[in-house]
Amino acid sequence: MKVKLYSKGLLLVLMGLSLSFSEVFAQNQTVSGKVTGADDGLEIPGVSVVVKGTTNGVSTDIEGNYSLSVNNANTVLVFSFVGYESQEVKSRKPICYQCILSF
Repeated sequence: MKVKLYSKGLLLVLMGLSLSFSEVFAQNQTVSGKVTGADDGLEIPGVSVVVKGTTNGVSTDIEGNYSLSVNNANTVLVFSFVGYESQEVKSRKPICYQCILSF
């Protein structure tokens, strides 16, 4: 009787630990997307895309595309470019976003 209870308890503990470890290792994700202008819909190269409160960031390429590694899916991305209003976007799943900047 004690052996059965012990083995069931051990099994539950091992299952809980495996779920915990999978959550820890699955936190890094890649957020990617495209930045376009609200006035003409054209891609904007050189837009700064930064995780709010960190120095983790990238600039968009010549076609307005970006790809950024984040710790989890619930981070806030800040999009900024000279002459445009900065935007803050909370990233969620799916993790591909189009950000539209306006003057």
